[in-house]
Amino acid sequence: MVNSRVTRGRQTEALVAEFLRDHGFPQAERVAASLKGADITGTPGLAVEVKARRGLDLPGWLKQAAKREGMPILVIRPDGSGPAGIGSWAMVLPLNAGVELLRQAGYGEPCEQ
Repeated sequence: MVNSRVTRGRQTEALVAEFLRDHGFPQAERVAASLKGADITGTPGLAVEVKARRGLDLPGWLKQAAKREGMPILVIRPDGSGPAGIGSWAMVLPLNAGVELLRQAGYGEPCEQ
C-alpha cells in the first residue's frame, strides 16, 4: 500500500506537469518515481524539482536540482494548498538566475548587448 505522503507527492508532480503544459511547456511530463533525474521532463533548459512537504530544506533541494542539467527550479506545494491554488505555489530558483530573468524581462537597468 502506498502511503499518503507518496501519493500526495506524485499527485503534486502530475499537477505541476499539467500546469506547465497549459502555460507554454507543451511537452512537460511527470517522471516515473522509479526513474532518477528531474521530477518533470519536457522543459528544455530547466531542471524542475517538485516538493510537497511540511518542512523546508531549500538549500538541499536546490543542490538536488542543480545536479541535473539546466537551470534548477523548485516548485513547492504548501500544506493545505489544493490543486485550485497551484498558481500561488512557490517557485524557487538561484538568485543569479532570478536576477537574469528579471533583467531580460525589462526590470532594472537595460541589459548590455
